[in-house]
Amino acid sequence: MIYIVRHGQTDYNVEGRYGGRIGVELNIKGIGQSHIIHNELKNIKFDNEKLKELQKYI
Repeated sequence: MIYIVRHGQTDYNVEGRYGGRIGVELNIKGIGQSHIIHNELKNIKFDNEKLKELQKYI
């Protein structure tokens, strides 16, 4: 099975702006979204993972 998870909401998303690789931080809603997905995936054992090293992805 493959899981693809996009980062949570940022103020750039709300404003319709493109953040690209500049590392825009999550807003309050995005932080909440990250907690939800963490709880959904925390008991799944992954064989492999690919992460981006931007703050909004962690």
